[in-house]
Amino acid sequence: MRLPTSYASYEELATTIGHELFHNFQHSRLTVAEMAGNRRWLMEATAEYAAYYVATDYGMSRLHRGARPYYHLEYFSNREAGHEYAMAAFIHFLVQEGADFADMWRAIVDNRPMLQKAFQDYVLATVGSTTTSIYREFWHHVLTNSNLPGADNLRDIGARMILFHTEDLGPTVTAPMSIRRDWSMDIIWFRPRDYDAEGKALITVEPETDIPEGVRVDVFKPGGFAFYMDEDGNRFTTYDKTPGGIEPHGSLFDEEVRLTGTPQYLEFEMEEANEEILIITAYGTQGGASFDIKISQMSLELDPPELHEVDPEEEYEFTATIHNVPRAISEITFRWKLENGETIVEQDYVNDDDQISDELEFSFEYTMGRTEIQNLDIEVVNTKTGEIIKSGTIVIEEDPEVIILGERHHLIPLRIDESEEDEEFEYEHTFEAVVKPEDERTYLFEWDFDDGNAYSETGETSTNTHTYSDITEEDVFNPKVSITPVIDGEIEGTAVSEDSIRLEFTTEPEGIEGSYTGYLVIEEADKFREFVIDLFTPFGVMTARIFGSDASREEVREIIADSIEETGINQPIGLSMNIQLRQDGDYLIQGYVQGDEGWVEYSSIGIYQDEVLYFDLVGEDGSAFKMDGILIDDDRIEGVFSADAWGFIKDAISGSWAVERDE
Repeated sequence: MRLPTSYASYEELATTIGHELFHNFQHSRLTVAEMAGNRRWLMEATAEYAAYYVATDYGMSRLHRGARPYYHLEYFSNREAGHEYAMAAFIHFLVQEGADFADMWRAIVDNRPMLQKAFQDYVLATVGSTTTSIYREFWHHVLTNSNLPGADNLRDIGARMILFHTEDLGPTVTAPMSIRRDWSMDIIWFRPRDYDAEGKALITVEPETDIPEGVRVDVFKPGGFAFYMDEDGNRFTTYDKTPGGIEPHGSLFDEEVRLTGTPQYLEFEMEEANEEILIITAYGTQGGASFDIKISQMSLELDPPELHEVDPEEEYEFTATIHNVPRAISEITFRWKLENGETIVEQDYVNDDDQISDELEFSFEYTMGRTEIQNLDIEVVNTKTGEIIKSGTIVIEEDPEVIILGERHHLIPLRIDESEEDEEFEYEHTFEAVVKPEDERTYLFEWDFDDGNAYSETGETSTNTHTYSDITEEDVFNPKVSITPVIDGEIEGTAVSEDSIRLEFTTEPEGIEGSYTGYLVIEEADKFREFVIDLFTPFGVMTARIFGSDASREEVREIIADSIEETGINQPIGLSMNIQLRQDGDYLIQGYVQGDEGWVEYSSIGIYQDEVLYFDLVGEDGSAFKMDGILIDDDRIEGVFSADAWGFIKDAISGSWAVERDE
């Protein structure tokens, strides 16, 4: 027994001694001729396993880099590659499956010179499978079983990485696969390049050309993939394996295609967060068989992907395009639906009319109408199976808009004491902002009060009170607020909407405070309420029911004549009011309007802006007047008003008013 004189470690020395010692043990029972030829792989594999069995696990800690799935058990000629040594892992796998190494070796040598057949018979008797069948399972365990020695790098065992080469939508690639020798395997692996907004990629695997007879394609989807280099510059790929291995996530068989006449395809939803890859193996009975596997990323393109500021009367065109339809799908249905589940339109496509290709498009036009705005859902369905192969949503919504509630322009009077020089004031204002349309989303509200102060908070709405200090006459502020979406507690992007108002401070208008008495006159009324009157005629009292819904003022007057002058049209109606300036610069207005059963009390808060007094008189009977007036002189205010309804008058009315200061 000859041994090298230098070793990297004790484990390497012990393994080598164990390996060479077992060769001597083999030679004690077998001739050199019996140990050579196509039995040589068995001699090297059992010797390497024996080293693990009697010495250390150094030689079994990983596959020898010369191991190739496209070599089968008979391969031995390329000694430098080390495939026959690496097959010690195959012996190890058989032991895990129920074989006994000592019994296996005795069965082999006891049946000399038919060593290979003796080995095969033993495996069939103890494990229950032929060596050719279990060899495929062995390589699958190499790829997925954490209990078995694995390769440092997928490339080390001859597995090729497949990449998409296009940047277009629906990327696809065709990968050749071949069975180089009888009962051997080819391996490729693939990782998606792009993922959708949810971090997912829908990958299809299908034969581009017919799968040869006797070939089986298996696909695994492990996660935890990582690619790195060690300190010495060696490249490694790792991914998650499972004790005991895993079954394929999908398989393609030549027999099924021949029996059914239907092409097959496999579909995998791959998640970026899980670092998933696909490992595709092809195992065949006859060397020289070859075919192409097509790997594609099935995708659905929507145009437009979203729609904002929708006009309910406008007709919009929507288009769905599905890329990389598997050729096994012979009938497809496009189904457009509203968010509430109502189907709008369907369209069928069938291969019999050559309607289905790698790229399939369906468009339709639709008017929203004056209903609640809803998203549009698209389902692409395999008509034969009813399976939804792809779905998507066109988001239809109004862009969020922030609005500061209340008046847009506040003209705030200041009480100036002429005896004080450079008098300064404070003004407190409550701001409230909402988002339209209301969507129950959370936003970051950022306020800028235009005086060097700011405030921010998150929520669906925002309310805060701010005090302006050291205000002088003619100060102007333009406070504003902006909103930025907040998703899962994180601020997304930049502000999407902004709003502002104007606060302007001026001196108090002279003479506007005080008590006033006057009148208001209804000059226009669109409609009158239904009412009943009694008309005195030579024939007695006649009761008449009057409808003013479509009648003009003149027609109503002609009907009711002089008996109902109290209708109030162009007739003065008593009005009195008291105006008081509040601390915040607005005016408290208390008014009384003469009604059929006495005076009706009204109250309001008014503002004085651009020399006009604006206020709404809201009555205790529910009626409301929108009024504005101008100070004509020190003692008289004149203006106009409007109201939605009042007394017997229905819908809109308008008129004028005037009051004189009480003595």
